[in-house]
Amino acid sequence: MTTRLVSFLGLGKPAAPPPHYQPVTYHFGAQHSSKTPLVQRALVELLGPVDEIVLLGTEAVEVLWMDSGLLREHLGAEPDAFERVPDGKTPAELHQVFEEVLRALGVEGAVDRPRPRVDRILLDVTHGFRIQPILATSALAFALSEWERAGVDPPDVRVLYGAFEAGSGDEPRPIWDLTEIVTVASWNGALDALVRYGRADGLELLSRTASKRAVERERASGASGAALAGAGGLRKLGEAAQDFADDLALGRLRDLLTRSAPALRERLADSSTERWIGEMPWLRGSVRALREAVEPMCASRVFGPEGILATAAVAEQYERTQRFAELAATMREVLVTVTGHLLGAAPEPDPGPEYSPEARRAGEDDLAELVRAFTTDRESLRVVPQSIESLARLAAVVHPTRNDIEHLGLKRDPAGRDPLRTALVQQRRALSGFLADAVSQPASADSVFVNLSNHPSEAWPALQRAAALRMAGSIVDVAFPDVPPEASAEELDRIVEGVLGRVPEQAMHAMVMGEHTVTTMLVAALQRRGVECLASAGPRRVEELAGGRRVSRFEFVCFRSYPRLG
Repeated sequence: MTTRLVSFLGLGKPAAPPPHYQPVTYHFGAQHSSKTPLVQRALVELLGPVDEIVLLGTEAVEVLWMDSGLLREHLGAEPDAFERVPDGKTPAELHQVFEEVLRALGVEGAVDRPRPRVDRILLDVTHGFRIQPILATSALAFALSEWERAGVDPPDVRVLYGAFEAGSGDEPRPIWDLTEIVTVASWNGALDALVRYGRADGLELLSRTASKRAVERERASGASGAALAGAGGLRKLGEAAQDFADDLALGRLRDLLTRSAPALRERLADSSTERWIGEMPWLRGSVRALREAVEPMCASRVFGPEGILATAAVAEQYERTQRFAELAATMREVLVTVTGHLLGAAPEPDPGPEYSPEARRAGEDDLAELVRAFTTDRESLRVVPQSIESLARLAAVVHPTRNDIEHLGLKRDPAGRDPLRTALVQQRRALSGFLADAVSQPASADSVFVNLSNHPSEAWPALQRAAALRMAGSIVDVAFPDVPPEASAEELDRIVEGVLGRVPEQAMHAMVMGEHTVTTMLVAALQRRGVECLASAGPRRVEELAGGRRVSRFEFVCFRSYPRLG
């Protein structure tokens, strides 16, 4: 591992006899240096080996230390480079100081792809004069961002300060490691980038670099095994953040909700992260903001009440990160999912080997039917629950917006960017409010709508299921029996009794449609139980398909009550 020491050299007290700085002993942890006037020598002894020494100083410093040979005498070697910097009396001179520090760190300019040529840099700001330490740390922050943009691993940079003022007389003076304080802005920016922009590359790079540094420190101290593994634990936070960001960027909803968001939530609360926050307490608020953003996106499955609300949180994250195409797609997909939830359909299997495209298409068809009813015949929605009408109203505005974005505005009358953005934000907020109400209100278990026919309720038109669910919390299918044409009156009685035994006690409404005589007997018996009996009403539409095939489709209009039968 190659190490470069980058250090400012000052004048000290030039009027005093050489060496102009008071010789003292420095310590770094439990290690002590020899007595020296130059903090640079102490750094070499305490944090060495050092392969390169780059000193920065003014012309007066060069004359006082370099030309006199005083530097070699007390440092024990010639520096590899002495970079002359101006006094910093003008803004232009300050810019020159900044650029010299960048070059010393290994960054030649913003237009290059900077690749550090060393593994470790010790940046010493002890003798930086006036504004020089600020310029040095600013240059370091710039260098870190350049390395990140170039996609290269940065060197292990440590910012050091010999705290002469932290002692008196012959007391050893401490070397303070200020690295965490200087790099806290980079950490904060990386955390903010994930929350605000959905980018985790900065956080992953910082976590990996910090873990590598921690492992090397532990290994140098003689640690092994579990201690080394624990020291590198912060790397897993960066990896979890990157997985989360990738799933978010690529719209991998199942993996996001059930894997990467829960994994990131776990990493944000584990012992490695807690230790890190203990060392950098200024980041506690940023970590909390990230945790609060991730928590609502965690769910055990996609297609269910928990997944619906988690998907709404994903939509909110897309709005926050201004990923509007993904926002529009997410709103449309969650509306399809909640359609099945509100219409009492069995939860779909999550994406994977058991995924049912037929079930998904059925949900899409149901939602399309509700939107058509809302846009062409709102009167047909009078028989459905308020939640279904609200769903149709919301989908009627979300779908055109999503289509406009999906097709990049290539249409006759595309929306402008400002109206489109405003519409998306308004629709997302309306969606979140709607879902919070629709999903958080459990269906009543006290009331059941019985479908006593040979038409499974899953195959009913969406409006028909919605109308049934307006009367009850759930729909239960009870198959209408086969009725032999030669059946006697006694056999009909036994058939009816068998069917009545399968009707739940909680039934308050029943659609009874089948063979006419048994239908009449069932309606009479159910009415005596206090069950309101109904028949579905509506026209049948015949469609001509390719090849001359004809398909008949029932269009639900309403449920009609049977008259009282005695």
